[in-house]
Amino acid sequence: MTTPIIPHPPETLEGWYALHDFRRVDWARWKALGSGERLAAVEELADYLRRAEAHADSAEGASALYRILGHKADFLL
Repeated sequence: MTTPIIPHPPETLEGWYALHDFRRVDWARWKALGSGERLAAVEELADYLRRAEAHADSAEGASALYRILGHKADFLL
């Protein structure tokens, strides 16, 4: 898998910004993976989300994961 390029939104004068990162899953490719590869990918995503939610790089701010229904994305960070 290739590492996605995550855009860097412009900061405001206060230093805060909101990034709405919509993602799609390539379901055919996902289903073609072995169970070990899928488990490793899920664990990597879960670790990323735990670190993002813990705000390890900042004492302030918020992060959340949303499931998108009826949109062109599968989830939103």
